[in-house]
Amino acid sequence: MTVSWWVVNYGYLIPIIPITIWLLIKLLRKFDAGRTGWDMFLLKIPVFGQLVEKNIMARTTRTLGTLVASGVPILEALNITKETSGNAVFERMYGKVTEAIRAGESIAKPMREFSQMGFHPVCAGLWFCFMGGPIGVLLYMGKMRARIIDDLVVNMVDVGEETGELDTMLYKVADTYDDEVAVLTESLVSLMEPILIVGLGLVIGFIVIALFLPLIKLIQSLT
Repeated sequence: MTVSWWVVNYGYLIPIIPITIWLLIKLLRKFDAGRTGWDMFLLKIPVFGQLVEKNIMARTTRTLGTLVASGVPILEALNITKETSGNAVFERMYGKVTEAIRAGESIAKPMREFSQMGFHPVCAGLWFCFMGGPIGVLLYMGKMRARIIDDLVVNMVDVGEETGELDTMLYKVADTYDDEVAVLTESLVSLMEPILIVGLGLVIGFIVIALFLPLIKLIQSLT
């Protein structure tokens, strides 16, 4: 009955709240700090963060491998890859790699050094708002030192540079991440059925309780 009263009197908030959140996120992404914080948040949210990270990694390594195999200069190839990543964290990492190559270093070393996300106040605020307040901040503190590029990828890139087969190694990395994305997607799809069953059970249980509680209260009042 209380829920019904809230829906009748404040039902207009049901569409307004998600639209407002969406507009605030769009506005936040207009600023560099806000975009970086949001992209960091997306990469480390439970379950879906892994899917986003692996998908970006597969796309960027395949793009870089294609450009290198086509004979595009490495600096130009890295700049193109950075622009196609679609994520501020990866853009920063590829930008640092480009600067390191200009200074005479290899690709693998700066890729390892600058793949750690670090602390970002906007990202911490998003974890606080969307992931349970202080608990979300604690979870973020545990994830902020995580790297977006595994040692396996760095080692394969290093081997590719030493053997002159960088494009081949990048293709192998992209294939590996594509396979991981496919497996993770299938796992999420297989989880949808039990999640939907549990959700429907909760909805039906709520409806049953909502129907019988007023009757029980009425009977108690009459007696």
